[in-house]
Amino acid sequence: MTTRDIYIDSTKRNTTLYPSGNSYTMYIQNPMKNVVKVDLISAVIPNTMYNITNSNIFSVKDLYSSAMSQVRIDPGFYSAYTLSAAINNNQSNVNCNLFDTEGRFILSNVAYYQSGFAITNVSSEFFSVASIGNQNATIGTSTLLPTYMNSWAVISSNVVNMGTVSNYIFLEIDELRPPFPIDAVQDPVNSESFLKFATIPMDVISGGSKVFKEMSDYKISVEYPTPIDKIDRLTIRWLDTDGNTLNFNGGDHNSILLRFYMLPPPPDEVTPETPKILERVFENKSILFYFVIAFILILIILFI
Repeated sequence: MTTRDIYIDSTKRNTTLYPSGNSYTMYIQNPMKNVVKVDLISAVIPNTMYNITNSNIFSVKDLYSSAMSQVRIDPGFYSAYTLSAAINNNQSNVNCNLFDTEGRFILSNVAYYQSGFAITNVSSEFFSVASIGNQNATIGTSTLLPTYMNSWAVISSNVVNMGTVSNYIFLEIDELRPPFPIDAVQDPVNSESFLKFATIPMDVISGGSKVFKEMSDYKISVEYPTPIDKIDRLTIRWLDTDGNTLNFNGGDHNSILLRFYMLPPPPDEVTPETPKILERVFENKSILFYFVIAFILILIILFI
């Protein structure tokens, strides 16, 4: 069995065909044949995904007048404190605070609401990070939200989670899809499974780069029971848990090092030619033998 390492760098892609580094195709000049196994040796992926990409995160509805006001912030990767500040800086109807001891957001009224307010049109991203959904505000009492007594307030149902969609991202290579799914599902019949080449943890801070290494992280290897006849290109896609293409937000440089294991080519099945008579005669003979043959040939020529 032979091996061959292939390095893929997104900066070498055709940027006209593939403007983003999250999906592209690279070609192999000397195609590989009879591939039975592929290892991911290393990979470098930017952690530049945002946890807020939809500017419209929620609306505030006056329950007395039904007036609506939209809360908008710039897309970005927010911490709990910067998200709270962005909400407060971009509108004046509610105030967002973070309970440090509980790790929850609380939205309380700044403007006067005769019958309270409701949080509506909550984006899925804001709900995911803040655990605040479409709901009516509650009036604070001495036993319920005493800090906000006589104010209207909405509090996170769970501890805030400022991470992106998942702690893992997925590398899909069309030509190297594994023979079996890589994820567990709740319904083995009706659930759609991932046939992705690799699962990589994004255990770096936002703005950094994940450097995956086989020796320091863990081994990723895919074996193919039926050898892949030929590989002359690699179609790369970076996906989230839901199978959506990641948005690197301009930080598109990523690279991969793969090791391919190939079976030797099968021997030629052509039947060897029958050795010629002269080849048989002259095979493995001494110099004296050749001298005798040459002498006989000279005599024949002289007497013809």
